[in-house]
Amino acid sequence: LQKFVLYFYQSYLDKKYSENAFEYSDIAHFAIKILEENTDVVREYRTKYSEIMIDEYQDTSHVQEAMLRLLSKNGDGSDNLFMVGDIKQSIYGFRLADPSLFLKKYHAYAREDNPHQLIRLKENFRSRGEVLEFTNEVFRHLMNEEIGEMIYGKEEELIQGNLVDYPEKLEKNYYPELLLYEEDSTEDERDQISDGEIKIVAQQIKNLMASDAKLNYKDIALLVRSKSQNNKIEDILRDYDIPVVLDEGRVDFLKSLEVILILDVLRAVDNPLYDIPLVATLRSPMFNFTEDELTRISLNAGSDTRFWKKLQMSDGKMITPVLKEKITQFLNKFTSWRKLVNELPIHELLWKIYTETYYLDYVGALPNGEMRQANLQALSTRAELYEKSGYKGLFRFIKMIDKFMEQNNDLASVNIKLPQNAVRVMTFHKSKGLEFDVVFLMNLQTKFNQRDLKESVILTRENGLGMKYTADLKKEEAVETDFPYALVKMDTLPYLVNKELKRNATLSEEMRVLYVAFTRARKKLYMVGKIKEKELEKYADIHLENGILPDKYRRSATGYQHWLLALQTAHSLPMIIKINTSSDLQDTNKKFTVRPNFKKLAEDSKKFDRIMDTIDEVKQARAVMDYEYPKEAATQLSSIQTPSQVKKKSYEKQLELGNILPTSEYVRVKQLELLDLDQHKITAAEIGSATHSFMQRADFSRPNLFDFQQTLDQMELHDEVKNKIDLPKILTLFDTDFGKVLVDNVERTIKEAPFSMLKTDEVAQEQYIVRGICDGFIKFEDKIILFDYKTDYFRSNDQISEIKKNYEVQMELYADALRKAYGVNQVDKYLILLGGPRKVVVERI
Repeated sequence: LQKFVLYFYQSYLDKKYSENAFEYSDIAHFAIKILEENTDVVREYRTKYSEIMIDEYQDTSHVQEAMLRLLSKNGDGSDNLFMVGDIKQSIYGFRLADPSLFLKKYHAYAREDNPHQLIRLKENFRSRGEVLEFTNEVFRHLMNEEIGEMIYGKEEELIQGNLVDYPEKLEKNYYPELLLYEEDSTEDERDQISDGEIKIVAQQIKNLMASDAKLNYKDIALLVRSKSQNNKIEDILRDYDIPVVLDEGRVDFLKSLEVILILDVLRAVDNPLYDIPLVATLRSPMFNFTEDELTRISLNAGSDTRFWKKLQMSDGKMITPVLKEKITQFLNKFTSWRKLVNELPIHELLWKIYTETYYLDYVGALPNGEMRQANLQALSTRAELYEKSGYKGLFRFIKMIDKFMEQNNDLASVNIKLPQNAVRVMTFHKSKGLEFDVVFLMNLQTKFNQRDLKESVILTRENGLGMKYTADLKKEEAVETDFPYALVKMDTLPYLVNKELKRNATLSEEMRVLYVAFTRARKKLYMVGKIKEKELEKYADIHLENGILPDKYRRSATGYQHWLLALQTAHSLPMIIKINTSSDLQDTNKKFTVRPNFKKLAEDSKKFDRIMDTIDEVKQARAVMDYEYPKEAATQLSSIQTPSQVKKKSYEKQLELGNILPTSEYVRVKQLELLDLDQHKITAAEIGSATHSFMQRADFSRPNLFDFQQTLDQMELHDEVKNKIDLPKILTLFDTDFGKVLVDNVERTIKEAPFSMLKTDEVAQEQYIVRGICDGFIKFEDKIILFDYKTDYFRSNDQISEIKKNYEVQMELYADALRKAYGVNQVDKYLILLGGPRKVVVERI
């Protein structure tokens, strides 16, 4: 078999050489061969590129890895490779991406004796804390090295990095929701996604749009595992007047009403003797012939006459003057189109029809008009591509379209302008790298694709071929039969081993696909599926084993919904479960209800607030925390820190010297605090944030009360907050020497300057990134004046001194970043203290 495969490969390659036509994989292997066999070539490229930076490294294949290794400085992949990636997002196994390449380096670079460096970027700046907590909880208990190909431990957990747009305090309303549609036993189970699931989503979208004025349709995405059910999703959402865009187009693009009609027009133009296309053209909005008018035309001539001839014989008593004029206008326009068939390309003829009949404008005024217009543009694009391929003639184009339709094929997925403000429907894979405020994961009950496990031959990188054994039982005299053969296939040991490896690899990739889908949501995640009550019996009495969902539940799962419900029973995930039936959907104003027969599942979902741990659980957690891991300092080091965090660490060291424990040394059980929507309480932090925002907006070139008040009025703040900002006091800043420097150097002043730099932790001896924003600085040729606003309360000189001391580390970080960025040595540091009683105080550090 090996000899046959090698012979076939060489023969096939020789044929491609003779035709001078190669596949992409051939070209990649040729490149590797050139680099391996030509030292001058590889030396030239190694000299040319001082650094090789690889993004999405988790999606690297072995061919790509070999090429990168050869191009690296020493030819072994060391020294000048900079790789960025997340193994949890490796979802392109079908493109031969191998996540083990990433994982090997991840573990190797983490060792102390390894000369290479591992930088962990754990902070997530996209999503709210509720989405991140849910994601961590699911994969912490779902992944291990056998199924998942990695341990989802403390270093792999997502940490909320965006504390500007999203509050650190978790809010119940933003926790992910599992929306289950309780199937009616009479519903067609063969249909992968039910109407009920889509209607639940449609109602939820309408509720979201009604309750949040800032939310747009384009902020919402529906993610599907495959696009096979997209047409149904689009149709039902349109029934709810929800604009929607299918990222990969409709599967039945040629069956859309506006395209069907224009195809009939083309058929009539090509051959007007076909009555049905011609009458369809006359009845269309382009010409608006009524049924009465068409009847008059038909009865005016003999019954055996073609309708095209009847139009040309319209002089009888059945034809009114108004109808006569209408027929004349039609014949003039239609005849002009027929004359252009051999003069214009098909796509130009289409656009002439669109413009002369205003058909494009007409469909644009219909519901989902932008999509209808896009469909007509797509038809024109396809016609242009058809003629660019060397084919000519309207007749052949129509025949090609008819053949596509007969075979249930389609012509979707062309590059056309799509509606801008619309809900997007796309596959999980297509969504990678994107983000949306609200994400719905559709059809979670869909079964995993495990067709590869049913093949007679299973190939793995670890073991090579695993084949079933085919035996002829008649030849072995095991059976008697009149047939010439009695063949039976039996599993072999290599086949079974490969099957198990393939199953684990498939399930592991499905876990990573689910991880990608979860992390597309910025604010709210919904998961949608369907279930029958009797199916819940399989989830009874499930418990975690060593913190992981038992193998039998992970391995036997046929879809994402199985994993989620099993975890919900075993651990109670931080999510809300809502269940609806078909009867619930009849009333579009009815809120989601929990069915009595799903009461147990609903009660489990209420346990999602893990913060309310029992005393015993806290003690157990404390026992684990008391273990002194030798590298504890490194595990506590965040890969990205703000100057405030660095300042806090310095402050805590001072507290420890005085035998006072910082607050982080205590274990606290925090209650979940919900928003109080009935009243707005002004906090000092809110006033401080508003004051900072005002200082960034204020025009320092003209500091006066009138202009400052106008600036404040334009800011979107509560009136109570605006009233707390003391503008006369802020104006005292410009009476100081520093304030006068600000006024004189407005052009040199840079406000809200972001920066990032690499620092080394003194305790952990690990590097981390410091990222922050300084309030502003004035840049001169030989020096920089750095300033930062502080709203800390003070009344005495001692309190001022304490404030200066607290911010020394932070200001020095800012200064260090400016020295490195601009190559200057002198950076003067000033604190602008706004928290005093009567005037602003400026202090140099």
